[in-house]
Amino acid sequence: MPPTDVDLENEEELQDGEEAPAGGSKIVIWLVILGLAILFLPLYVIATTVKTTNEKLTSDIEHIQATLTAPPPVNPVYETLSAQYLDVQNQSKTLGSIQSTLLAGHINWPTIMAMIGAYDTNQMKVNTVSQIETGLRITGRAQQEIVAMSYADMLRNSGLFDLVAVESITLQSIMITVTPENTTAAPTAITQATLVPNQQITPTPVPTMEIKVTDFIISVTIKKETATDGRST
Repeated sequence: MPPTDVDLENEEELQDGEEAPAGGSKIVIWLVILGLAILFLPLYVIATTVKTTNEKLTSDIEHIQATLTAPPPVNPVYETLSAQYLDVQNQSKTLGSIQSTLLAGHINWPTIMAMIGAYDTNQMKVNTVSQIETGLRITGRAQQEIVAMSYADMLRNSGLFDLVAVESITLQSIMITVTPENTTAAPTAITQATLVPNQQITPTPVPTMEIKVTDFIISVTIKKETATDGRST
């Protein structure tokens, strides 16, 4: 039996009904995709903003930490003055050590020489004062041995010497000329002398006298002055 018009119309409606659901599902999918895109776009923007802000904050924190850990800036004027102060301080220490050395080896020469020259010139005299490794060596001559020994004792008791040693005492005999006393004679007539050829003229003897003296050699070791009170120690 051939299909009628009603059957053909039913088939067309059935075909149209099958295609309709397929077109609607595509629209729903696109709507879902569009909705997801609209949903994730703000999230992406927020995530990007948070990341950028986080990087900036991290950089700021690192800069602050570097500033806190770094030494504070020094004023150039202060740095120059500090260097000058250290230089002066080092020079002062050097000068202090030199001063201590000089004071440790300082000798009060005026006082020393005044003590060496403190003797009775009528009884003795000092001939030479020479410097030796341990101190000074004094040579002189005294009228008697006891005078030389008393002079050595005076040097010991002065407190200026660590050691006073009498190296030698030598007794010497010397001849001195005796000047005769002036005598007043009555004036006599001047007569002319007669010269005799080849006559020997006898010189008038000069009166002399032998005396005993004592030559001495004394060595002394000088005390050094202290840096505290300036007195010999």
